[in-house]
Amino acid sequence: MSVMDKLIKKAKLGNKAANLELGYRYDYGDGIKKNSKKAIFYYKIAAQLGSAAAQYNLGVCYREGIGVKKNAKQSIAWLRKSYRQGDSEAAADLGWSYICGFGVKANSQVAVAYYKFAARKKIPRAFFNLGLCCLEGDGVRKSVKKAEDYFLKAYKLKHAGAAYFLGRIYLGLEDNRKPLLKKGTGLIKWANKNGHKSETALIRNGKAS
Repeated sequence: MSVMDKLIKKAKLGNKAANLELGYRYDYGDGIKKNSKKAIFYYKIAAQLGSAAAQYNLGVCYREGIGVKKNAKQSIAWLRKSYRQGDSEAAADLGWSYICGFGVKANSQVAVAYYKFAARKKIPRAFFNLGLCCLEGDGVRKSVKKAEDYFLKAYKLKHAGAAYFLGRIYLGLEDNRKPLLKKGTGLIKWANKNGHKSETALIRNGKAS
């Protein structure tokens, strides 16, 4: 009996982990031909059995239209189920949803609360987005110093966008500090080499960064 046959047998018996793994395999084409609709089928079973990871994946699939029609409300509903089980990735995505008003009424203060939850689990994009909030005074009091602290934490976790904004801060482009040219330009070069996109498009172009 193949690995897939064993997984399918377990899944039919209501095994949560097997349904989740089948969802992953069909989602990413791991050992089987990629099939987004089958991925959704297994994710839904695992999610209904209480898998926070499956609930999170469904939230992403409904947001991006992977295997299902895009549905903002369904996305938020599944992300909330995952978050209530303590999933930090779901918290980061909910933060983005509240910043952008995706499926919910925009509320930057609520977004910041979700980002802080995710940041406690060291999610790079949570630190990055908190940095942007502090830089813009979005949901929190504007503070370049706090933004710098958050960007530094995200950069240490290899977040390219954080490196870019940290570079801008070191170059004195966000406040009146004395520019650190070598340090600032070095960070921006690193950001560009590692996939940074321009400005705040990182969180405002429909992606949860």
